[in-house]
Amino acid sequence: MVKLNQNYGLLYRNYILCLFLFIGFGVWTQSNTGQFINYGVKDGLCEPVCSGIVQDSRGFYWVSTQGGINRFDGTNFKCYFPSEMLGEKQLLDNSRVFFEIAPNQLILTLGNSKAFILNCISPDLKPIQCLKNRNALDIERIDKNRVSVSSIDTVFILNNELEIIQTIAPPTQEKGLGIQLKMISESKCLISSSKEFFFFDFKTAKFKSFKPQIRLEGLLNTGYQLLHVDQENHWIYLVNYFMGLVQVNYQGNVIHAWDELHLNTDLSGLPNKIVVDKNNPQMVWISGNKGFSHFNLLSHKAINYFHDPNIPLSLADNQINNLYLDRYQNLWVTTYKGLSILNKNSTLISEWNLSISSDEPLMNICRISPNELLATKYYDGVYQINEKRNQFDPFYSKELHGSWFVFKDGIHVVHGGKGADLQLVNLQTNQVSKLSFLKPYFKQSDVVVLGFRHSSGNWWFSGNVGGGLVRYHPKSHQITHFSRAKSSFSGSYFTSYSEAPNGDLWFSSNKTQILTHWIQAEDRFEEINFAYIFEKQHQSIIQCVKTDNRGNVWIAFEGSGLVRYVISTKKITIFGKKEGIPSNFIYNLVFDDQERLWVGTKKGLACLEVDLRTAHFFGVENGFPSEHFDQSSYFDYQTQMVWIASDNYLLRFSPDKLLKTKRLELKLFVDEFLVSNVKQSLENTSNYDFSPIQNTIQLTFSTINALGKHQIEYSYFLEGSSETWVSLGTNSSVFFPSLPSGKYQFRLRAKIPGTKKWFYLKNPIRFVIATPWYLTWWFKILIVLASSGVIFLVTRIYFLRKIEKQRAILEKQLAVQNERDRIAYDMHDDLGSGLTKISYLSKEALRKSENQAELNRINNTSVELVNNMSELIWAMKVENDSLLDLMSYLRHYAMEYFETNQIEIQMELDELLEDRRISGEVRRQVFLIFKEALHNIVKHAHTKRVYIQIQVTEKMRILIRDYGVGFQVKEGRASGNGMKTMQNRTNKLNGVMKLESSEEGVELIVEFPLSTED
Repeated sequence: MVKLNQNYGLLYRNYILCLFLFIGFGVWTQSNTGQFINYGVKDGLCEPVCSGIVQDSRGFYWVSTQGGINRFDGTNFKCYFPSEMLGEKQLLDNSRVFFEIAPNQLILTLGNSKAFILNCISPDLKPIQCLKNRNALDIERIDKNRVSVSSIDTVFILNNELEIIQTIAPPTQEKGLGIQLKMISESKCLISSSKEFFFFDFKTAKFKSFKPQIRLEGLLNTGYQLLHVDQENHWIYLVNYFMGLVQVNYQGNVIHAWDELHLNTDLSGLPNKIVVDKNNPQMVWISGNKGFSHFNLLSHKAINYFHDPNIPLSLADNQINNLYLDRYQNLWVTTYKGLSILNKNSTLISEWNLSISSDEPLMNICRISPNELLATKYYDGVYQINEKRNQFDPFYSKELHGSWFVFKDGIHVVHGGKGADLQLVNLQTNQVSKLSFLKPYFKQSDVVVLGFRHSSGNWWFSGNVGGGLVRYHPKSHQITHFSRAKSSFSGSYFTSYSEAPNGDLWFSSNKTQILTHWIQAEDRFEEINFAYIFEKQHQSIIQCVKTDNRGNVWIAFEGSGLVRYVISTKKITIFGKKEGIPSNFIYNLVFDDQERLWVGTKKGLACLEVDLRTAHFFGVENGFPSEHFDQSSYFDYQTQMVWIASDNYLLRFSPDKLLKTKRLELKLFVDEFLVSNVKQSLENTSNYDFSPIQNTIQLTFSTINALGKHQIEYSYFLEGSSETWVSLGTNSSVFFPSLPSGKYQFRLRAKIPGTKKWFYLKNPIRFVIATPWYLTWWFKILIVLASSGVIFLVTRIYFLRKIEKQRAILEKQLAVQNERDRIAYDMHDDLGSGLTKISYLSKEALRKSENQAELNRINNTSVELVNNMSELIWAMKVENDSLLDLMSYLRHYAMEYFETNQIEIQMELDELLEDRRISGEVRRQVFLIFKEALHNIVKHAHTKRVYIQIQVTEKMRILIRDYGVGFQVKEGRASGNGMKTMQNRTNKLNGVMKLESSEEGVELIVEFPLSTED
């Protein structure tokens, strides 16, 4: 803190003395607790002692306290501490905000009396340069272009650019007491310094002494505070602790004076602030040390508001520092124990505090006279409301207790509840009598839960524990009992009813989904079970029922919403959250004189218009003390007022006037925009460009709903990433990690939970995340070209190597083939010629009879060897490695072989569309299997006819049928080496061999896949 001179210290002592002496006056007589929304430390306020409040151009409220600055959006407080913002830990966080000098630029002072500009968007603090070395005790806007800054003995006049354009130093005799300035006209002002007063002319820059006819003696070290100037009536208001409040004119004559006694009776103690009511210039708001007052400057009449510890919605504290009217004309009050708000709409709602009784709910309301109503509280008794005198008193509290209902019939009031007896109150004689006619019918009932008068004059009652219904005619005393035991209906007893225009009655059965209909014309009951009407089972019960003038029954369900049942068509329509009803748990219904339906829930009050398409929501921001409307409601056709209970309050309002109040629109703002943990500026831009590594986005936002005092529901749509709106619930921030490159637009919307209307962020945030160089189009083309080149080189090398490998394989195969051909030719030339020679010589020797047998054997063997050699040479030759050649050879061999053995042969071979190449090994195995099969037929089958079929697809199938003797002559060969050899060769071909024998012969099938040789 800077060191103050002795006179300045005296000024501070005077201020402290005044504030200290403000505390402790006696009790005043005129009072009004009012209906306030209160906020304290538990709600997020950083410190309870509030010094000032101002609303910025966006709509946020800035509250200064002894421990920091708070930004308030109606739901949440956000705290800022000057010591942290300025980086000076030794600085006190005590502050006081004054007003907005420019959009989102607030003027405030800190505890060291230094003036700063607070940027509402950043937010940050910057000192006002022209006042950097000066103390600012008070700052006030004197017109749209000028600002006055009061220092110790000087007033500085600043323009909107915060430059000093004029310095005013009044010729005071006593220095260091501080001065005040108030405008008395466009060009003149009044300057006050404790006990000295001057008029100052801005045009001539001259002072004129002003000496009001007020007492200056006996003030000790105190002086007068210049409280207010009424320029229209030329009145000046001065206040002093010892002298009270004094009203003088511009000539200094005393118009009116309030001493200590009158301040405590007519006002709210010693005043310290006056704010003009913009709706009525004759009215002002005056804060004192015992609350504040709404004061008429002409009639001097006031409505006083004060703190009452027994009433939750009264003023937070009587010690008031400041008053502020926002742009909606709601009054904000800064106190020593937090912040209080007086909603202007609350004046439309009359209230009676029921906290003097128990916390039991309100059961029903009925009017008994032009100025009086009765309200029944559950088991607590009946209370009489006098509208004219605004009184709320017990009604026959000794006689009426255990209450559930009251209703009026002529000069009588009927009361019922605990027990089966009724109480009858004569309003003319004030006598209370007991009626016991229900006892024979409600034998098991300990409570009469329902009672009312029907338009026919009959009284109806329902008793619990199976009591059913009793209809009683008060004149004839005729009684009719309906019950479940008499099969009148299935319900045990009934808790709610409604009479239709035709006189029919509709009842809700206790804790069920059954609606019971009494048909007056037929005097019988019928039931509607909604458990069967709903498309799915609803685990909910009927709370109450109402009928309208259009043939509809409206049912309030606890959990399933509001249901309209059309009697003529028996169709239902459900109204829930989607239709604007704040909750699906509905507790009371009431129609007003315009057939609008008022729906009470624990999350607010809704009004469903006649068109059934529009639902209005009402809650705290509309002036109601609570949003819990879960008790009884009643429409008074005499006054055209709706009565409804909320918590411990009984409320009355005009539906027409309430519907004319405009619901404030929600305003959305982005508070913080972090990109990779780096804060982005939110001023004057909504388009951003970021590098590829700046792809982690976090946004924090808020919504202004000043009088709502409930959480806001958010959802967002990130164009470029999301495809639909994404719900955030009540979270006021969103985080996007590692967003890919691209163009984005962040859109935000908000609404009050339970309502349908969304409000949108005015300026969506657009940003672009640049594409990394390695993902750009030119780099991709370069990569494609480079990749193509690499692929070409790799492919070329691969195919060159493959060609070389294939060439080596082909050369090796060619060498093998050449060697096979050489062997075949050598065998043919050498071995063949030798065997041929042997065959020739043996034939020559056969001509001699003595060598006949041996030579025949030699000849046969040589012939067989020649044939075998031919077969071997055929298998070894590469040019024979084709399927067509194999089939041709098999046909040739079979025809020649069976012709030699005189066996008839029939062959069927598939015609090949194209030849296939097969290996020599496959040809050899197939031929040897074929040869062995033919050999077995000739040797064992004893047949004259053979059928051979060769089919070629992806496989080769050889079928050989011999039409021989079958296995009875070849039992010994079944396990012979020939068959085993054939099976082994088939296995080598990955094929299957099947052998079947019958009286008609043997059938052999060999099937194997064909593999094309590369």
